Amino acid sequence: MRNKPVLVKYFEGIIRMAQYAIASLSSDEQQAWSMPAYLIKENQSKAVADSSHKVDCKIHFRHSQQPTFGNIHVLVEAKSESSSTIFDANFGQIADYGHSLWECQPTRLFVAVLFIYSAEQSLVVFTRDK
Repeated sequence: MRNKPVLVKYFEGIIRMAQYAIASLSSDEQQAWSMPAYLIKENQSKAVADSSHKVDCKIHFRHSQQPTFGNIHVLVEAKSESSSTIFDANFGQIADYGHSLWECQPTRLFVAVLFIYSAEQSLVVFTRDK
C-alpha cells in the first residue's frame, strides 16, 4: 500500500467490520457499551477543531456533535512509506499528538495513538506513570 488515503480508508473499513461483528455477537446490554458507540472519521485535509493538528483519523464518541481534541478517544496516524526507521522517525509527531490530547483532557490516565505504516501497525499508549 503506497497510497496514504487508501491506507486510511482500509483502516476505516477494518474498524467498521469490527463494529458490525461486535454488534451482531453481543447481547443488548453489551452493545450499549461496545465499540459501536464510537465513530471513526477521516481527517487528513483539515485540522481537528480547536487544534492545529491534521491527524489522519480520529475515533470519538458517537454522540459528539463536532469532534475536537477535547472529546477524541484515539488518534490514528498513517504513513504510506515503509522503512526500518519509520516508527522512530515519526515518534516525535505521535508524542506531540499525545501531549496535545492531555492538554485538552487533563484527567485522562492514558492516551492511545494508533500508528499505521505500510502493512503494519503500532498502538502507542502514553501513561502518566513515571
